[in-house]
Amino acid sequence: MTQRWVLMYHRVCPRDRETACWFSRGTAVTPEAFEAQIGWLQERFDVGSLAELAEPDTGASRPRIAITFDDGYTDVIRSALPVLRRRGLTGTCFASAAPATHGSALWFDTWYTSVPSGMSRPSFLGYLRAQGVPVPTDLEGFVTGPPKQWLAGLHPSARNEHLRALSDLAGTALSQSLYLDLDGLQKLCSLGWEIGGHGLHHVPLAECDAPTRDSEIAASTALLDRVGVRGPRVFAYPNGSHDQDAADAVQSAGFSLACTVQRGPWTPETLPMRIPRLFCRGDTPVPHRLLSGA
Repeated sequence: MTQRWVLMYHRVCPRDRETACWFSRGTAVTPEAFEAQIGWLQERFDVGSLAELAEPDTGASRPRIAITFDDGYTDVIRSALPVLRRRGLTGTCFASAAPATHGSALWFDTWYTSVPSGMSRPSFLGYLRAQGVPVPTDLEGFVTGPPKQWLAGLHPSARNEHLRALSDLAGTALSQSLYLDLDGLQKLCSLGWEIGGHGLHHVPLAECDAPTRDSEIAASTALLDRVGVRGPRVFAYPNGSHDQDAADAVQSAGFSLACTVQRGPWTPETLPMRIPRLFCRGDTPVPHRLLSGA
């Protein structure tokens, strides 16, 4: 059997002040880097959908690979689609339902939008200190350090209240055009892309109670119904967070494949609800070092 791999991208966008946090987090690549990576891949791999990779090996001589994008950013249409379309390729877009259907932002994106301006404003920093949050001295500290960790640990209602206050102090507002809406997802679907589920609000499924977990999964099912997805349905666990209960619930909801963030190839022993992926980041032509010897 030929090797199978699944790649995980998030944003494909220019590197500038407004996108600095996504690059610091490692969830963005530049359009130039993405084009170089796709060129490198096409020279060495047969590119297909997750559903195609799940089919029995037909004796292809080259390793096979699927290209996926998490969270449903408009970058997929603006930056990734043209590159893939020129080469006759498609991808998989795992869209969170709340941004796509309600226009509501994922909380970490609201934070990343406010940080570049806020980190130089005394009132923004003072607000964090007033909550007992240590204030970092660099961008990476804001992206992954104490402020981000503090926000992640809050109840969603409290977190949203603090994020509104911090956004006001930073003088920023998250653009709703950051995410694909139903029309955008339907366009991708009409062009042969897989559209997959990624929860409602990007809640880690192994860390929430059963009713929240089930409502997150149900929202993905409803989103795919509205987009018009037929055939095998695919899912990506937000943050890769899953356990046996989450995997069983996703499968019971009608999804036949589910992706994690565990690194490695898709082997004959890989369970269909626990498919590993390689997190693509950086500006090198090779999307991930594990592919160099594939």
